Amino acid sequence: MAHQDNIRLVKGTYDITLFTTDASESGENKMTVIPIPTTSSGQTSGQKVTKVVDLLRITNTFHIMAYITNLGGVTANVIKQNLITLFKGAGVDGGHIDLYYDNDTYHVFAQKWVIQKVRTPTTITTATTDVPYYIVTLDFVEGEKA
Repeated sequence: MAHQDNIRLVKGTYDITLFTTDASESGENKMTVIPIPTTSSGQTSGQKVTKVVDLLRITNTFHIMAYITNLGGVTANVIKQNLITLFKGAGVDGGHIDLYYDNDTYHVFAQKWVIQKVRTPTTITTATTDVPYYIVTLDFVEGEKA
């Protein structure tokens, strides 16, 4: 498990740093595809070109794998509990989570998360020495509150 970089998740009074092992961004453009029918008498002229209506209804998603370790005197268990609280609203009425990733800030909503306890923590040597206690898999959707 190699440490790539870190991300920060901020909402309300919660500010959580996670250390990524893998991160990807993806996008999906929901287009309307209109196949043009051909009548039986017009089939000799060949297939009609499909029409596409592109309204740029693009959904950006982030899939991040990371680990939680003790950090700055705060135990990994407390950080895990804070992360779950952040995903459940962080005591704030609605709104997005600020995701600081790859030198940018994104407004995201947590779509799915999995937190797996590491049964036998082993040391990861990076710029510092980390001992991961939890592996987390996170899926976020970029957007604004409706």
